Amino acid sequence: MPGSDIIDRELIAGYRRRALANARGGEDFLLMHALTDIAERLSAVDRSFENGALIAPMAGQAADFLKSGGNVRNLVGLDTIASPGETLPFEPGSLDLVLSVLSLQETNDVPGALIQMRLALKPDGLMLAVMLGGETLKELRFALTQAETEIHGGASPRITPFADVRADLSELCSGKHR
Repeated sequence: MPGSDIIDRELIAGYRRRALANARGGEDFLLMHALTDIAERLSAVDRSFENGALIAPMAGQAADFLKSGGNVRNLVGLDTIASPGETLPFEPGSLDLVLSVLSLQETNDVPGALIQMRLALKPDGLMLAVMLGGETLKELRFALTQAETEIHGGASPRITPFADVRADLSELCSGKHR
């Protein structure tokens, strides 16, 4: 339904382009922290992955970083989940590995994206995801809301909604949510 999206992908893309154009170094600290965590988890898995997908900001560079660990051979990088209709371009059962790093919070249909990722996996495939939880940046959100209320007499949402860390993602991935 047009106009019902929570996430304005063009606006986010514009912010990202502006940040990259003005980059001085270190702006990707959160992404690098998440990628390092994913790399550590992958290194603990005693198997190799022939075909994988990485959905993340700056996915090309991120894929190179993760492939350097040695147990991922082919890793296709997608900068975002969003293509028309927010569909992933993978055939069912075609991937050994799906990684989503700081991208799920930028999709309008998190359960739908999780289901697509699950369907893209082979029966023994592995999916790892990193996303911002409900308590992330709590102090910053409070400070911005308080300042805007004092200056403008009210506040506008400035940060996309975060997932509830208590949510049962296994139910979401199974498709039982609908």
